[in-house]
Amino acid sequence: MSSTFGKNIKISIFGESHGLAVGVVIDGLPAGTRIDLNKLDRLMMERMGIDMPGTTPRKEEENIEFLSGIKIDSGFSVGITSGTPLGAIIRNENANSKDYRDVGNVPRPGHGDFTQFAKWGKYGILEGGGHLSGRLTAPLVVAGGICLQALEREGITIDVGLRSLGEHALSEKASVEFGSDFFKSEISPITLKAEEEGDSLGGIVWCSVEGLPPGVGEPLFDKVESRLGQMIFSIPGVKGMEFGDGFEAAAGKGSENNDAFRFLREGWENDDDKAEIKADGNIVKKVTLETNHCGGILGGITTGGKLEFKVAVKPTPSIEKPQKTVDLSSKKNVLLKTKGRHDVAVAIRAVTVVKAVTALVLYDLYIDYKESRNG
Repeated sequence: MSSTFGKNIKISIFGESHGLAVGVVIDGLPAGTRIDLNKLDRLMMERMGIDMPGTTPRKEEENIEFLSGIKIDSGFSVGITSGTPLGAIIRNENANSKDYRDVGNVPRPGHGDFTQFAKWGKYGILEGGGHLSGRLTAPLVVAGGICLQALEREGITIDVGLRSLGEHALSEKASVEFGSDFFKSEISPITLKAEEEGDSLGGIVWCSVEGLPPGVGEPLFDKVESRLGQMIFSIPGVKGMEFGDGFEAAAGKGSENNDAFRFLREGWENDDDKAEIKADGNIVKKVTLETNHCGGILGGITTGGKLEFKVAVKPTPSIEKPQKTVDLSSKKNVLLKTKGRHDVAVAIRAVTVVKAVTALVLYDLYIDYKESRNG
């Protein structure tokens, strides 16, 4: 099973939604990496969607238990990595497996129950989605949250938000103020209506990264888009992704889509300017793009501008409305009303996960970038 990822920062995710715990092993973190544990806990709370309209009533404590590879101060506020693999688990303390006792025989539409059964048969662990559950994004956020802090120390920041919910485009204020009281007040009637109808909603998440220098990424198989795409599509419910103008670019012309290059400051007429460029050692840092249709990436490599992309998240497949499925035991077509506690829109909690896994990928790529400059 491919539940590992990474080149310099390697992670391995384990556990099931209704097992004892979910967890992650992170290998490759440099010794002495500082982790603000309070900041990491806040990111985990954000993933939970506490007091967020449209999120599941299943709320785990999500206390991170570090098992190895870290020294924690007496105040439990700061951890320092040792250089050996960092192991962490999050115990499942609010599981309710009885809601899923029949999923092996009666697969839920829109879920991976049927495909898991096709792959592993009676040995598969399907309760709550098993290893395919959104619960597995918790250890992803642990790993990504650590990388997010490492990137911030390099001057690289990641912003995320929700562009739309179902057919409703959110206001600019709500979109950029994800998690605020204003955001909650705007999405509340949208999610409430879907919940009252026994239905669910999809959504579009946006992500913007600032501070990446030009030259991050490798051609072909290690393009920034390729690496980000692999990780973003590991988030349950993600069905689409586009960089920059994305699919809109297909309807345009090259003259409209190409981003013009310009120097940040034109000409270097005096010796001081020449000395500055020589000392900088990298003239490309003096170049900018007038527009950003490319989303900050050309040829799979960063331009130095904003890295921008959007992610499409499908509607939560678990809904109260009766749905057509099959009973594999009786070999009959049946109707199913999904049980359990579920998000009205998984896209809401996916926002934080997108932020975390983006940090994980970019920090891994940034290590290559730094080593190539130092080598």
